[in-house]
Amino acid sequence: MRQIENIWRGPESVSPRSSGTKALRTGSREQPLDIVIRRYRRILLGRLYQVRDAKTGAPSIDLHATGRHPDFQPDVDMDMVVSARAATADSPSRLRFRLAHVSADASNEDVARVTEGALSLAKAMVQSTCTRSELAETMAHLRAPARPRGPVLRSRRHWRRARKALAKAWGSALTSGYISVVLAGAAILGSIMMPNQAPDPRPTQLPHVPVGLVLAASTPDRPELSLDIPDRPLQGQKTKDCDPDASEQMIKGACWVETSKKAPCGDKQYEYKGKCYRAAGK
Repeated sequence: MRQIENIWRGPESVSPRSSGTKALRTGSREQPLDIVIRRYRRILLGRLYQVRDAKTGAPSIDLHATGRHPDFQPDVDMDMVVSARAATADSPSRLRFRLAHVSADASNEDVARVTEGALSLAKAMVQSTCTRSELAETMAHLRAPARPRGPVLRSRRHWRRARKALAKAWGSALTSGYISVVLAGAAILGSIMMPNQAPDPRPTQLPHVPVGLVLAASTPDRPELSLDIPDRPLQGQKTKDCDPDASEQMIKGACWVETSKKAPCGDKQYEYKGKCYRAAGK
């Protein structure tokens, strides 16, 4: 993307027809790029943009006069300021024009000619950007306050280069094993910082202990457990169509088979009214 210039300030060269392209490219390296907000399409004058100044953030409308038959090409660097004041009770309406900057080597005839052409081209720019469909967006841009911005990448080419450099750096980090070293260090640090827990002096609980645990002491040093039949069926247990031929009984909404063992039934069977049962599978 080449440099966006203010229409009041021409390129660095004196003769735009002979060396305007080279001067524009040279100037783009010396001066910061303006921030392009939007480009107007189907404009016969050339490439017309909504831009913000790279340093001050001031909004403006800039034109690259690249039309097929441009009527005006400035060859003098100059800044112009035009102001209009509405009429009041004490004074009539006023229109003020002044030159803020003019090249020292420019003649009076050149300044007058560039001034007339620039004002005429500015009128055409206003007519092109302030149509019925573009008026609201154009005025919202021009009347917006200045918002200075920091340097940003404004070219897809720069974005591609940045992504490639980031991918290359990340790939080299993976191949060199940096992540493995970091993970190993984190594991070692975690094992050092984690407090050592003292062993629980209480006896380990037996597995498969549902609701209804009853402790029946048979010997002082070896107590025996007895598990009550739960109120809900166990996982995979038959809940209907109990088979009487297989000694299956419906107890608390599930099928159970009475065993020959007497209570306490231990941790493998369940107790119900002093008898031991096992769950009937589906």
